[in-house]
Amino acid sequence: MHTDTNQTASDYFDFELEIGMGGGPEYPVSVLRSPAGEARETRVFPYDALALESCLKDLQIALLRPVTTQRRVPSSEEQAVEGFGRALFGFLFGGEVRSRYDVSLREAAQQGKGLRLKLHIQPPELAVLPWEYLYDPRQAEYVSLSRSTPIVRYIDLPQSIRPMSVTPPLRILGMVASPQGQSPLSIAHEKQRVENAIQSLQTPGLIELEWMQGQTWRDLQRAMWGGPWHIFHFVGHGGFDRYADEGYILLADEQGAEERLNATQLGRLLADHRSLRLVLLNACEGARGSERDIFSSTAAILVRRGVLAVVAMQYGIIDQAAVTFARTFYEALVYGKPVDEAVVAARKAISLASPNTVEWGTPVLYMRSPDGVLFDVAQDLPRAQRHPSESQVLETSPTPAHPPAGDARSARAAANGATSRGNQPSVPVQERGRTPDKQVIEAEGTIRLRRITQREGGGGRYGVFIDGAKVGTLKAGHTISVKAKAGMHQVQVNWFALRSEAFSLRLEAGETAHLVCGQRPIKVLGLETNVNKFFVEFDE
Repeated sequence: MHTDTNQTASDYFDFELEIGMGGGPEYPVSVLRSPAGEARETRVFPYDALALESCLKDLQIALLRPVTTQRRVPSSEEQAVEGFGRALFGFLFGGEVRSRYDVSLREAAQQGKGLRLKLHIQPPELAVLPWEYLYDPRQAEYVSLSRSTPIVRYIDLPQSIRPMSVTPPLRILGMVASPQGQSPLSIAHEKQRVENAIQSLQTPGLIELEWMQGQTWRDLQRAMWGGPWHIFHFVGHGGFDRYADEGYILLADEQGAEERLNATQLGRLLADHRSLRLVLLNACEGARGSERDIFSSTAAILVRRGVLAVVAMQYGIIDQAAVTFARTFYEALVYGKPVDEAVVAARKAISLASPNTVEWGTPVLYMRSPDGVLFDVAQDLPRAQRHPSESQVLETSPTPAHPPAGDARSARAAANGATSRGNQPSVPVQERGRTPDKQVIEAEGTIRLRRITQREGGGGRYGVFIDGAKVGTLKAGHTISVKAKAGMHQVQVNWFALRSEAFSLRLEAGETAHLVCGQRPIKVLGLETNVNKFFVEFDE
């Protein structure tokens, strides 16, 4: 893995800006913390209700315009978006507040740092506005498109925050929901879209994406029992319930009809998964809140419930922009970037891929991590060191139904009478046939695990564990080969919360142990049931 030493989490100063509760069009704007000190101004909001509604309508029209890759003269709506961002910037940065901002920018630049803008917006009627379109006329640029000035919707909470040490891969749990009664989504297409976006990160083992099977809240609850997951990526429909003052996502019930899962309920499912640090909601209005409650958006509620950072969409976003965002965002994360800098990089990628769109402002970052560091990602590790075990994944490939000649069959008879060895007598240890490798590596052997396709009640990939450490995933009909030191090893597979018993074996140097895994029905009184049990055993 490569590291980018140009900018890291410690290379940012904080510029904390608060809009307090006001009366009429006047609001107190305060600099709570900055390299240049504190300040307070009373500012007049530049729009009345009708003018603000007109500006927001122009923004939505600009977002709906066809995307082109050719540079052209900005449309009237795009010019209106720029004017809107200019007015918001003028409202926030005036008088002593602007002076503190300018001095802070200079101080940060002199020290080779950036300036993280942490927005604390108390009035709900202002919190719902798209502050991501702040436009600095002196720089002739949108503030959020510069890595030197990332914008964060910051939520102060009392819990202490520490980055989680992670050895790649970062593990993403993906979910696509397309219930009846909504605009249908092609689940296969949506999954492929995300897979394509992060393919360059999956191949070298930097990110691992596993898709949920199912679209109900029960399916999500079961998935949360498994893991560990670092990121939850949702693709589907969402909205905001004006009567309940709360955002929601749309899942399916057992019959496939739509079922709302409000933000509070979603938080209950996600917040107790301790390794989960980030949620990405690719659903319309995931960032939209009420004008009465600043915590009413789905994203804000999830952060309040304990998720360190949530990226959500405040408007609809087209496929091309969503793919560009996901690809760049996840790549920046695995390179060790703070989450706010990763969002800036992804915004910039959208603006470069489609120069005449303003969709880069659609994603909103809510965060409670003080420095944006969610993961302490181990960098520049050799492949053999990316898992805690001393195992190394060599390959995963489709395999024939039977192992090659010279396998374990001839040794199975002797294995049946073998006695247990090792220091875990509760787990049977079996002898097995071995195939010598063409090139013997001192003190190492190979564990080759094949997954069968029959009785497959659980789709998706199995997790493969050696000595308790995950070494890869395995599709049906495929094989994984893992290099491991000679000696005793335990092999298990899992699918979400379901896991096989540990299978113990002794691996000799320069030899290959052929194993098979899958599911088989449990028998009661000699009769097969409809309940399957996961297993790992020697390959016949």
